[in-house]
Amino acid sequence: MRQQTFKKLAPPWALTEIAIKKGRQLARKYKAREDLVLAGVYLSDCVSFQKSKGGFKRVRNHEELSAKFAEKYLRKWKADKKDAEIILNAIRAHHEKVRPLSKEAEIVKHADCFKFLSLEGIVAFMHILGERNMPLNKAANFAKLKAKEKLGYISLPGMKKEANKNYKEVVLLLNSISKIAK
Repeated sequence: MRQQTFKKLAPPWALTEIAIKKGRQLARKYKAREDLVLAGVYLSDCVSFQKSKGGFKRVRNHEELSAKFAEKYLRKWKADKKDAEIILNAIRAHHEKVRPLSKEAEIVKHADCFKFLSLEGIVAFMHILGERNMPLNKAANFAKLKAKEKLGYISLPGMKKEANKNYKEVVLLLNSISKIAK
């Protein structure tokens, strides 16, 4: 994943680290296999961008492209077939286009959400948008949309309260940025 980040084909490493930290925490809380959760989190966005004229653009089906990319490595590493199925489902399901089939896949989805439902994550995301020359007001509005989208994915028992609290903090920050940017 880190190599993909350096090639600019995956999101910045700071966002991955946020998801990894949350994935570890949730795997322990919900007694899930941490190794499968971490594999899913590391690999879930490994093919998120493609080279285009003038730089890179986000691919629309990054979940499936990331799963296909990961599948090659899981075979190469001789991963257990059942474990590989869980990891691949976690990758495909982290944006709700596919249903999570395990506790680990559900946790990967939630860990991914907290990249946008934390102040640390939203600041990193705003930085990325700035590097892409997105105007500050437009970036703040886009970040609010991403945070709201991710809030809608939260379904694990006990996570709604934390997600709602974080969402309010994120929106407060982004509203302040929007005022400054006008």
